[in-house]
Amino acid sequence: MPSNNTPEIESKILEVTPEELSEKLQLIGARQIFDGELRAQWLRNGDEWDDPEGKKKLRVRQEWDIVVVERKLAIKGANDGIKVANEKSFHADRFNNVVDVLLAVGFTRIWLPSVKRRVTYLIGDEETGVKLDFDTYIELMGKYGTLDNPVIPTLMEIESKRSKQEVFDTAALLGFDPIDLNDCGPRELFKYYHPGAPII
Repeated sequence: MPSNNTPEIESKILEVTPEELSEKLQLIGARQIFDGELRAQWLRNGDEWDDPEGKKKLRVRQEWDIVVVERKLAIKGANDGIKVANEKSFHADRFNNVVDVLLAVGFTRIWLPSVKRRVTYLIGDEETGVKLDFDTYIELMGKYGTLDNPVIPTLMEIESKRSKQEVFDTAALLGFDPIDLNDCGPRELFKYYHPGAPII
């Protein structure tokens, strides 16, 4: 099974769709490479309060028939709206089987599984290019929606494998300013759009 250990440099821009940016995406040479559903389950090995850096967390994610088990370690840096993390991952066979095995050896669920529609564009090549992921959450932390009425409105994530500057430059090419960049994760998104709702 393949494994990787690559840096992940990313930022989100809220409430933007590929349809709204279609002309700019064409102008900068972005091509669509994926349109499908992603399912994810976060798990932890131990108490989250004794793991502030996330060293004991794993994410199991299914993208079509590909299941990936990932460990992400955030790298602390400037509060500039960009998240940087070291990522290690490997491929597995079945989403439910992987989650069941991890639960059996002592991991616990952090939240209920999430489901989102993702449309991905790529600028450049697979190895060094910039990815633009447009995500629409339809299930998250115990709330259920539809594509027409999602739990979290469509957002864009810009991901570089090379530098923060590449994220800033790509955002600028699409008409956004640094102030539009956001490093929030699923919990922060949920709290922003559903203040006071229980996180399950």
